[in-house]
Amino acid sequence: MQMKKWVQTGLIAGALMLVYTAGGLVQQHAPQQAAAQEETQVNSTITVQGTGMLSASPDWSELRVGAETEGETVAAAQSATAESIAAIKEALLKNGVQAEDIKTAEFNVRPNYQYDEKGSRSLNGFVVTHILHVGYGELGSVGKVLDAAAKAGANRIDNVQFTIEDRGDLEIKALEKAGKHARAKAEALAAAAGKTIVDIQQVTEQSGGGGLMGFERAAADDSDGGSTSIEIGQVDVSKSISVTYIVK
Repeated sequence: MQMKKWVQTGLIAGALMLVYTAGGLVQQHAPQQAAAQEETQVNSTITVQGTGMLSASPDWSELRVGAETEGETVAAAQSATAESIAAIKEALLKNGVQAEDIKTAEFNVRPNYQYDEKGSRSLNGFVVTHILHVGYGELGSVGKVLDAAAKAGANRIDNVQFTIEDRGDLEIKALEKAGKHARAKAEALAAAAGKTIVDIQQVTEQSGGGGLMGFERAAADDSDGGSTSIEIGQVDVSKSISVTYIVK
């Protein structure tokens, strides 16, 4: 009987110890949970996008000129195209283009098919296309260079575009403008929510939006046999960033 009382007493004591221990654990974790909640509240964030753009005069042009020739065989078409390209290169060099600024941008050989009234096709020789990428810094003479290429046999003048060869400083200034733009947007959003910016959590430059070049279309007017006239505009340098601000 006495042994039974001891067992009961021991069980009661053990239960009390478990209660006290559990209570201590609850008290121990309560401040940690409160701190975590407080930290979560402090680290509320706002993420915004900022964009900065500058315009400047270009100092470099990029031209795509070349020749496209038909022939009964691939060899015949390729030989005729090669002859035209050699003459075009010579004309470019004579008009101030540097040899290192002339590169092949495209070379293509394709069959030339003819279709009859019934829709049946037959091979009618081959077409060889050779396009050159040409870099040129004398912007005032771009029209003259195009005329020289055309007279030498260029029957493909695909594109004329203008850019800035060294855009490093402009890109930095565009990023600075993007940062100010992002900050202004974040401050407006924070104020609307009754919060204040306290720090920056993350800044990321947006891929695909950095240093975008603005291209101006070339305007050619040779209806009276005169020289090609090229209208040069401004080049846009744009940068975009994403900024996450910590607010409280």
